[in-house]
Amino acid sequence: MNKKIIIILAPFKIRKYDFDRFDFEELKKLHNTEVVFHEVIDYIYPNFYKVFTNTYENENIIKFSDFDKWKKEIISLKKKFGKDILILNTVNNVDFKSIRINFFLKKNKIKYLSYSVVRHAMDEKGTVLYNLKWLFENLIFNQKKIIIYIENLLTFLTQKLFNIYPDFFLRCGDKSELDNFDKKTKFINGNSFDYNMSLKHRNINFSRKEKYGLFLEAPWPVHNDGDFVLVGNKTNTKELAKSWLNSLNKFFDLVEKKFNIKILIAPHPKIKHHEKYSKLYNGREIVDKGLHLSAKNAELIISRNSGGGSYAAIYKKPKIFIYNNDLKKRENYVKNQLKFAEEFGLNLINIDNDFTSENLNDLIKFDNKKYQSYISRFLTSRKDEKPNHTIISEILGNL
Repeated sequence: MNKKIIIILAPFKIRKYDFDRFDFEELKKLHNTEVVFHEVIDYIYPNFYKVFTNTYENENIIKFSDFDKWKKEIISLKKKFGKDILILNTVNNVDFKSIRINFFLKKNKIKYLSYSVVRHAMDEKGTVLYNLKWLFENLIFNQKKIIIYIENLLTFLTQKLFNIYPDFFLRCGDKSELDNFDKKTKFINGNSFDYNMSLKHRNINFSRKEKYGLFLEAPWPVHNDGDFVLVGNKTNTKELAKSWLNSLNKFFDLVEKKFNIKILIAPHPKIKHHEKYSKLYNGREIVDKGLHLSAKNAELIISRNSGGGSYAAIYKKPKIFIYNNDLKKRENYVKNQLKFAEEFGLNLINIDNDFTSENLNDLIKFDNKKYQSYISRFLTSRKDEKPNHTIISEILGNL
């Protein structure tokens, strides 16, 4: 059998947890198979690295800031492995740099698998009036968004013109994309990263004596501007962070007292905390285990619109979607949050409101059928609970 190689192509900073969610160790155990990460964030999104304070160094991560150097590496690997190369590709066709990468792969007949980007509820297109308002506001306040929109449109047309589509597409639910693909693209039923992690670690538990709930942290606004860096949103992060943390900690106090639990902070994968008990959250503990473990025994899960909220549906936990008065002013943001909550069959909660004991009791109610619907719509396209690494190994064996 010829030696094979799997390349995980990533337009983001590789973290330790990426090795787990992409099944690095499981794929590495495949007979006669080499596995490596190609990190291309410094080429595609050179300023986005600032968002990642939680980084990881490993000999299996090769970093590229230049397209030509990456191209030479791929050509060298093709000479060595021939057709026995499979790229797990998370570089989607959204701009000219990303489509340049994927066009090169197609031109050189290097097979690649793309993952569905619909792995959680997403805000859909608004009304004509809403879109006109968006256009008017951004023409005045953020022309970068208009440029990005035009680039997306031109990229979409280029993709269709040159048939720049994946050889394999891993679906993770009924909502996964099915349109705008080449007829030769093979659709594979698979799992979202979160659901796949729950399958892999189903026999491992997170034990803790006291009862606890989880808050799923986000980079913005407490640590930095998060993904808003990409679209040029200008935010007064410092003032918003102060307001948000004040609202959060008051709400946590209420929940802890009502349900006799401790609220633990689940750090965002992009963020590195340097202390176990964070002053930001009034001394509350930062969890050092991944959500796939810590969510298993949680009494409830709190977040704004984190994709990690999927674990509430997977493990059947009460889920609380929150915002405050300052976030309420951001119409687009709250609109997206509302879409999340609706898919779970839940309400969006303003934590600056006054709460009665009855109000708080209502927060931990959920509908199992809605949760199961969420799983089948966004988290998995399978019934046999086969993990992604097994699916990928089958694809690799048939190259």
